[in-house]
Amino acid sequence: MLAVEFATFQESEAQKKRIVLLTPESERQLWQHWKQFDDQISRKRILNSYLPFCRKIATEYARKSQVPIQDLYGEAQLEMVKQFPRYNPENNAGASFATFLDQRLRGKLREYIIRNSGPVKLCTTKPIQYLFANWGALNQEVRRTNPEMNDHARQTAIAKLAAQKHKGLTTDDVREFEARLRSCHCSLNTAVKDDNPDSQEFIDFLVDERDDFAAMAETQAYEQQVGELKNALGCLDPRERAIIEARFLQEDGENKKLQDLATQFGVSSERIRQIENAALKKLRTFMEGGKNIAKPAERKSRATKALPALAV
Repeated sequence: MLAVEFATFQESEAQKKRIVLLTPESERQLWQHWKQFDDQISRKRILNSYLPFCRKIATEYARKSQVPIQDLYGEAQLEMVKQFPRYNPENNAGASFATFLDQRLRGKLREYIIRNSGPVKLCTTKPIQYLFANWGALNQEVRRTNPEMNDHARQTAIAKLAAQKHKGLTTDDVREFEARLRSCHCSLNTAVKDDNPDSQEFIDFLVDERDDFAAMAETQAYEQQVGELKNALGCLDPRERAIIEARFLQEDGENKKLQDLATQFGVSSERIRQIENAALKKLRTFMEGGKNIAKPAERKSRATKALPALAV
């Protein structure tokens, strides 16, 4: 299926000149092609021609609410695509797609604003929804009566006026509702500089906690040290290695004591300490760059080669 050329609100501003508006006759022919032959090119042309219509309604509702226009524009486009297959020129008394779409888009955007604007927590009952839908008219009527009243008196008057339609509304409800309505909201997709369409968006400055480079570097350094240590253990003979691993490298953290190893190897604790110190010195020398220390197998090979000379 061909995709509709949807765009963000900023991109739609630059695309306005490229969108071709259809005449009633050409639109009627495109609808016929789509209905009869499921012509996706016709569908795409119709939907793209109505993007300015979605933009106009989204702009209108953005001025009335605190919801970012980018979100409203995207919601309007999705609703248009959803309503597209439900429209039939023959079954809608000749009404145009714009007429069919107008109230459906407006209803969807009003619902979206109620769910996502500042007073979303309050818009859970019919009285509060009534207050939200008629907020502008209620304010105008109260101010017309007394333009000089302060905020507290105005909110009290609005509560009394709204209570005539829906009982249960109090001044506290109106005050909390207005505070939420005035709160500032900003979409993460809003450009940092409004006058520059190529400006970075606020979402670009969010830190991705999954990419903790300091922790990653620390982990890599630790893994490198572990690898070097395992390589260095190769310079020890089996007894030295067993003692070092038992004393410092137990996975469960329960390293053995000198006396335990003395019993295991049948020597004194002091001898175990001497072997441990000698092994640690070898490891330190190896890891600091003195990697010319012969490994046990190499030492055995050298001793074997030296035996004939010693025999002579």
